[in-house]
Amino acid sequence: MTLGEKIRYYRKKASLTQAQLAGDHMTRNMLSQIENGSAKPSLATIEYLTRRLDLPCGFLLTEKNDIGEYDYLKTLQEYKTLYKNGEYKRIVEKAERYDGDFSDEISAMLADCYLSLGKSEYRSGDMPLAEKHFYACISYCGKTVYNTDDLKNTAKLYMNLINFYFGKYAGDFVDFSDDSSFGNDCLCEYLYVYCLKLIETGGAEHAIAASELPIFSNECFVMHIYARYEMSKGNYAEAKQIMTELLGYPASEHTAQLLYNVYSDMESICRSGEDYKNAYKYAKLKGDLYSAIIHQV
Repeated sequence: MTLGEKIRYYRKKASLTQAQLAGDHMTRNMLSQIENGSAKPSLATIEYLTRRLDLPCGFLLTEKNDIGEYDYLKTLQEYKTLYKNGEYKRIVEKAERYDGDFSDEISAMLADCYLSLGKSEYRSGDMPLAEKHFYACISYCGKTVYNTDDLKNTAKLYMNLINFYFGKYAGDFVDFSDDSSFGNDCLCEYLYVYCLKLIETGGAEHAIAASELPIFSNECFVMHIYARYEMSKGNYAEAKQIMTELLGYPASEHTAQLLYNVYSDMESICRSGEDYKNAYKYAKLKGDLYSAIIHQV
């Protein structure tokens, strides 16, 4: 590919007219002649053009047809820079505007970005977007030869949690029974859910024992398990005290699902004690939270 052909290609890729690229450095007619191969640019002009088109100087001077390779390396470097800076949303936005296939390296990077965004949305309660991003993570895991089992399994666990909490909203239940490894960040909440089910089905002592496992890095999960345990024994005052303390923890320690469970339990305890004012308060908090979770887009 000639120098002029490369200039024309990258000018159009940058959505620049000949007049815009020429600027004050040369006439539009001179640029047209350079692109057509009927005129040769000076070194100063080449330096100007490569600066405007964000290209390395040597790239225009070689006649090797390496546009595809250069474009890929440039895209990969852009993604790596954004990834290193934790700008996952920008990577995803760029990827969703791209119409084509990604390399194994970029696909693995995208899988991790979608998982990170999905976890953030899950914690804030945006279930529709979280579900979409977990599905995207799983999809990109299948498009790379890199080992992304941990990413895929973590995304699947979160999909199961979405189904557990909001079955009428979530998509098909994801079967992860054949997978052998899971992300510990999600496993903590998954075991929290399991402990609540144990208490409901008569296995309260086992739930308390499980809550002492090191995997429970979030103390709020453990506190709510103990509160449910006290409720199962009819000790509503103790349960209420635990959950009141739990609600005083920093917001970063709360997930939307944990808060929904706590609001529901506090409403139930207040009603049982005929404290209807606070029962109404927690019912409203629970209702508002549920509406926000379901209706966010």
